[in-house]
Amino acid sequence: MNVAYLTGTNTTQLDITGSWFLPRLAEHTEVDILCYDFGLENGEARILEGEDSPRRWRVIQDGVAGWKIPSDKYPWFFKPDAIQHALLELGYDKVIWIDNDVEVRGSFDHIFDTIETGKLMLADDWYASKGYPGMKNTGVVGACAESLSILEAWIWACEVGQRRGDQEALYSWLQKDETRWEFISHMPIKYNTTRLHIQAHPEVEEGAVGIHWTGPVGKAHIRDMMND
Repeated sequence: MNVAYLTGTNTTQLDITGSWFLPRLAEHTEVDILCYDFGLENGEARILEGEDSPRRWRVIQDGVAGWKIPSDKYPWFFKPDAIQHALLELGYDKVIWIDNDVEVRGSFDHIFDTIETGKLMLADDWYASKGYPGMKNTGVVGACAESLSILEAWIWACEVGQRRGDQEALYSWLQKDETRWEFISHMPIKYNTTRLHIQAHPEVEEGAVGIHWTGPVGKAHIRDMMND
């Protein structure tokens, strides 16, 4: 089975992606790791890959292997496009997307065996679901080659919906027809435990495989950890 991990970065997230996220992920897997160009400047892809000592990951640059940065939306809406590209253009059977603000504390490899045909695998968003019942967190996404129809819908929702981000765009599309929730399967929350969940219930940090340091507060915390 041909599988891969995916993430994406632009210039503003380059330090977190290259010095913190990708090395942590690489410690816990032998699977392919692809980092999508969401707006890198000249030379930054080479720096990310390691100019003199090639690293365990590959950067999918704009204009390479059929990848084209969408020009009609903000970078935080590019995620479903990148997932679709890896499955459709690069030929992967299954992929796991992980946002670069997720602290990888263990292996995510088990998820590949539990991705359901034709569905996206997502964990509950503990905080957001209080105001938006059933909302999933799209910081970690499992998908397979048969998931292209839901990915197309998600891409469309990101293009036409005036939403805060890709997560809210997907939720809005799902809520328009209850049968659409059949395209979603459950991911154990240990793979995507959010900062706000831990803040309210510190005990959930124990056993977490992925901690999602969301928002500006989360990014500041990551950089503090990088400087320690």
